[in-house]
Amino acid sequence: MKTRIIKGITWNVFQLFADQGFSMLVKIILARLLLPEHFGIIGMAIIFSGFFSAISDAGLGAALIRFKKEKLEDIHYQTVFWSSLVFSGLLYFILIFGITPFAVWFYKEAILSIILPVIGISLILNSFNIIPKIILSRELNFKSLSIVSITSNLFGGIIAIILAFLGAGVWSIILQGLISGFISIPIFWYFIDWKPKFNFSKEALKDILGFGLYETGLNMLGYFTRNIDYLIVGKLLGASLLGIYTMAFTITDIFRQQIMGILNKIMFPVYGIMQDDFSKIKKYYLKVIKFNTIFLLPFLLPLIICTKPLILIIFGEKWILAEFPIQAMAVASIIHGISGTTDSVFKGIGKVNITFKISLIKIFIITIPSFVVLIYFFGINGAAIAVIAHKSIGRIIHQYYMKKIICVSELDILNVLKEPFFASIIPIILLVLISSYVDIYAWEYYIIGIAVSIVIYMLSIYFMMKSEIGEIFKR
Repeated sequence: MKTRIIKGITWNVFQLFADQGFSMLVKIILARLLLPEHFGIIGMAIIFSGFFSAISDAGLGAALIRFKKEKLEDIHYQTVFWSSLVFSGLLYFILIFGITPFAVWFYKEAILSIILPVIGISLILNSFNIIPKIILSRELNFKSLSIVSITSNLFGGIIAIILAFLGAGVWSIILQGLISGFISIPIFWYFIDWKPKFNFSKEALKDILGFGLYETGLNMLGYFTRNIDYLIVGKLLGASLLGIYTMAFTITDIFRQQIMGILNKIMFPVYGIMQDDFSKIKKYYLKVIKFNTIFLLPFLLPLIICTKPLILIIFGEKWILAEFPIQAMAVASIIHGISGTTDSVFKGIGKVNITFKISLIKIFIITIPSFVVLIYFFGINGAAIAVIAHKSIGRIIHQYYMKKIICVSELDILNVLKEPFFASIIPIILLVLISSYVDIYAWEYYIIGIAVSIVIYMLSIYFMMKSEIGEIFKR
């Protein structure tokens, strides 16, 4: 199991740097070519279309991933495939005729009436990939999953840049996602030895629907928890500031999302396999927190300390209002990263109701009130402060349940965090000195300084964890 996990992490780290590195490059180029309003309009549209994407398989995919091998039959795959396809078609119909008119009225943006139906096509495209994703995830075949993601996003990103140069504006971002979706379908099916048949079983659907319904409810609440800020910011501050907020959130949270996405994708089926061994789950959970933090800090510390010069060098002066939001959200991403893969733990051991309960508490008691109040008084900076509040309180709640169920204490977490935080001391001092004494437009010094700080950090990590890292490379 250790070897399979490490192989999965290796391929997903490769995907992170290849796929997301290219994705970030595309975002930077598009930010140079487009306006904040373009990103704001996309943010408004994705709030609604993304909700349907989050529930498009009714939770059946996650249910099959954790389904015990000895009980799983081909009829389960056939039933999930056709159920997902029909459900996605129904959601697309609702999106066009129900949600789109509401979105136009809510934001007072007529262009959403055209954009939303086009973006919504991805609902149908994703339903064709559900079974390949399930099969490859159950096999821990993250090599194939990485190849699909890298290839499809590469083509989508290149076409988006070309369209932006040609003056396509907001449509360059929209078509990027659709093209990636189209390209991924044949590649996914190439990697699996399974074909759909016209078979469907009510009994098979019943076997997995209970967990699926919980998963769907969890995804709905989770989606609102993660995106209610976009809804409120767009409504109260408009498309331009929503574009600023979206970009700030994207460049700070993209690393956390991808690193935690890697670990969640790998560890969810792993936790499902070892769901009756809580001591082993605890060990892996703490390892995830440690390595999650190790990878996050070198990306986020420069964003916190050298924010203004990085904005001017990379994105240009039209994005300068993102300075404080980037700093605040980078701090929030570190707090979130320390939470580890709690949702995957709860789902893997069959306690998805806990995640559902936590999501309810966060969205209605923490997220909505904090965003409305802080945006009202402090505008876009208030929204960034609300993100810190949301992540901090959420971290406390998750830790309460992890301690209660898996016996993970606060001391356990502090113990696994000591290496990354001690390794950060010298890089932080170096970055502060550079930010204080180097001219803001001297981009070459900032690049060199950030590179040196990352090297110092990684060397410190290596010497503090030499035996552990050596064991990982050996495996």
